[in-house]
Amino acid sequence: MAGGESTTQEIARVAVTASESSSSKSNERSMMSPSTSSGNAGKKHEKSSNSNGGGMPAVAVASLAAAGAGALYYGYKKFFGGKTTTTPIPKYMPWVDHLPMSDTYDILEKIMKERIIVIDGAMGTSIQKYKSLKEEDFRGEQWKNHTHDLKGNNDLLVVTRPDVIGEIHGGMLEGGADIIETNTFNGTTISQADYELQDLKHVNLINTEGAKLAKRVCAEWTAKTPNKPRFVAGAIGPTNRTLSVSPSVENPAYRNCTYDEVVRRT
Repeated sequence: MAGGESTTQEIARVAVTASESSSSKSNERSMMSPSTSSGNAGKKHEKSSNSNGGGMPAVAVASLAAAGAGALYYGYKKFFGGKTTTTPIPKYMPWVDHLPMSDTYDILEKIMKERIIVIDGAMGTSIQKYKSLKEEDFRGEQWKNHTHDLKGNNDLLVVTRPDVIGEIHGGMLEGGADIIETNTFNGTTISQADYELQDLKHVNLINTEGAKLAKRVCAEWTAKTPNKPRFVAGAIGPTNRTLSVSPSVENPAYRNCTYDEVVRRT
């Protein structure tokens, strides 16, 4: 390698030299090929002498290599100024959990050291089994005069039909679940905006009542079998927005929600 010449420069120089050499040799072989058109021998000889194993001509291969190396060198000069750059190594700090461990955590950790624990099944499909649920069941007295249809907003049932959600919770615990999730998968301002219930008073009510209901059912089942305590896990869904993909095909950079909005609204 010449003095002061970078690896990329060397690649480009060698590729260009190879291209020129291949081109020269190809021309020499073409001149040596028979010029007569009688018979197939001359044609076969000419084809083999101007091609690389019956594929792309050698000069074309060398030219592509030179072009690629040239593009690498151009990018190297343009973005790095011809200088080698090193990404700084980040300083990693030890993880510190600022939330104090509760008595419940100690109990749960002890159980997990002894056996496998089981969490409940899907709430949504369980609710779908209640075919008799109508619009009025989702509205209740709380949203009796709401301007938008509410059927299908399953999270509202913790307020309007706690008997249904409580029965589902109980069925999961009876089936052997140690942990049940609150029926608050869509209990966020983003998801509730589909039903015009994004106001915090509605969202807070859903989450509060959902937690109370699940905790009450767990307490009832723990009282039946004190040797098998039950636990509640707060459920929060992924919302109907995404931060990694644009909803607009025409504008890949567009986002209809920011990270801060997701954190604040959920």
